[in-house]
Amino acid sequence: KAGMAFSRTCRWPRWQVIKCMASRHSSVNMPMPPPLSTKPTSDPKKLEGTKIKMQPKAPTLESQFDEIQAKMDKLKSMSPEEFDAKYKEFQEVEAKRSLAATRDDIFNMSVSEKPATDKRALKVFWKKVEVVEAGEGWYYVTLDGRKVKAMESNEFLLLPTEAMAYAVANEWAEQKGMINKLLMPMNDIASGSQVVDAFGVDARIEHLMTFSGSDNLYYRHAQLKEIEEKLCDPV
Repeated sequence: KAGMAFSRTCRWPRWQVIKCMASRHSSVNMPMPPPLSTKPTSDPKKLEGTKIKMQPKAPTLESQFDEIQAKMDKLKSMSPEEFDAKYKEFQEVEAKRSLAATRDDIFNMSVSEKPATDKRALKVFWKKVEVVEAGEGWYYVTLDGRKVKAMESNEFLLLPTEAMAYAVANEWAEQKGMINKLLMPMNDIASGSQVVDAFGVDARIEHLMTFSGSDNLYYRHAQLKEIEEKLCDPV
């Protein structure tokens, strides 16, 4: 309970919490990633863009109630056979969502329900990384004019603030040689926020908070001690 309360009240960006927790978990001997260069391979620029036709908006209580009422009416009109088939389909979907949480990697949380497969890393092919206005306060990140998609998704990644868009853009600009998603935490979190539905959020929070009961959470590596004291001790 205390862990769950911390996850709701902590004002840290989620990626910092994950990074802090991951850096203290010493049960796996993970190699330290190479230091990032101080200057991106190409400085992201901001461009004017055309407005998108549809913008994601938070549902109102009225719309949520109407949706629930519509589903209830649909259930009432079903035959016993149709209801059993729908319930079986629901159980299969919930089972996939539960498995998604157990497959999460603390360094690169998966937002996909597809079976994990070995994929060859993609090469860095772009020359320019830019931030493009999408309209109504939203932003895209583009690589040589092509809009970046959310990780493990076919949806274009939409960022709610200009600062967030530049944080994501700089991670793409820092990539060299082969794309390393382990060095793109802001892209990962932004993608998860857009793609993972509400049912998958609590499961991921519970998965992360299981590390709070381990003594390894409080172990501090000598090379990270000063950074962790600065970032973690105030919390």
